Amino acid sequence: MSVSPDFHRRPGPIALQLRLRPIDMRHLSRQTLGDWGIQVEVLRLFDERVRRYLASARAARVSAECCRALDLIAGAAAGVGAWSLHDLAVAVEREAQLAGGQPFERLDDLCIAVEEVRTFVAELLKDEPGEVVLLA
Repeated sequence: MSVSPDFHRRPGPIALQLRLRPIDMRHLSRQTLGDWGIQVEVLRLFDERVRRYLASARAARVSAECCRALDLIAGAAAGVGAWSLHDLAVAVEREAQLAGGQPFERLDDLCIAVEEVRTFVAELLKDEPGEVVLLA
């Protein structure tokens, strides 16, 4: 998360809340020049894509297919500032490369992380026209 240097030294509920968010909203705002309408569209696109990429990773028959899907998840997560999801996807991808197969237990961890971020997105966009569908 890209924040001011003293961010981690400043205690308090606001600093804690910002660190616990699944998406770095400051990053997303910078990426979209602060335009809420663009943020909504980016988050909807992220939600749709990350769901598809996760399904591809789980359905992959060979390590290369799984790694490609995991790389796409990591890229999508970095784009919106979902740093924890990005880091986990990168770690699972490395494990899949080293093991030469699907890291099934770690994919389950990734599913949980994806759903956490998707739930955050759904809550954030609940009052916006259109919808985010929370289907795995």
